[in-house]
Amino acid sequence: MVLPTSKAVTAVITLFYAVGYWNSFFNVMLYMPTESEKWPLQYVLLQYVSKGLGMPGSVDNGASAGHAQAAPLSLQMAVVVLTLVPILMVYPFMQKHFRTGVLTGAVKG
Repeated sequence: MVLPTSKAVTAVITLFYAVGYWNSFFNVMLYMPTESEKWPLQYVLLQYVSKGLGMPGSVDNGASAGHAQAAPLSLQMAVVVLTLVPILMVYPFMQKHFRTGVLTGAVKG
């Protein structure tokens, strides 16, 4: 009896937990900072966009003493889009539960 009425709340909690888990990269920063082949996509996004780290394997033409080139803006935005796609694919399926929950709480009986 309680579970069917709490379907909207369960959907919201599930979505928030999934987004939080998808966006977590702190453990990678602590335990695997040098193993770039095992980085999750969110940590790659942090490296490219926030820290301005370069592409792995790319080397500048020698003007900056062998430092890697900074990732171009197009690559940064491509990584941003790739990290958003899974959440954007799940959200429309959860939208009906959000709407139901709002309507259930707003209707006076």
